[in-house]
Amino acid sequence: MFTTATAILGNVLISESWHLWMIDFTRAFRAYNDLKEPKNLVKCDRQLLEKLRSMQISEVEQATKKWLTQWEIKGLMARRDKIAAHFDKLVAQKEKKKCFMTRPTR
Repeated sequence: MFTTATAILGNVLISESWHLWMIDFTRAFRAYNDLKEPKNLVKCDRQLLEKLRSMQISEVEQATKKWLTQWEIKGLMARRDKIAAHFDKLVAQKEKKKCFMTRPTR
């Protein structure tokens, strides 16, 4: 539950118990192919990156056919490829542990 103490930071809500809620992903579905600020991609969750890599265009088309155009899907997939390549490059330059976030255990 969110209260007046909930932090709102751009497209992220943070609850009092520190649960992150990502909101408003309209930028993710634009038709452009380039990453806007790749320098801001410094760490990634390892499981998220693997899910991105395994994402098939046919799955995206099926899941979003009511809402996205082919151009938007192609832009999404092109940026996905650039994100994966960016982290491949970071891993080659640094230690893996510096490139990936560690999930807290529950």
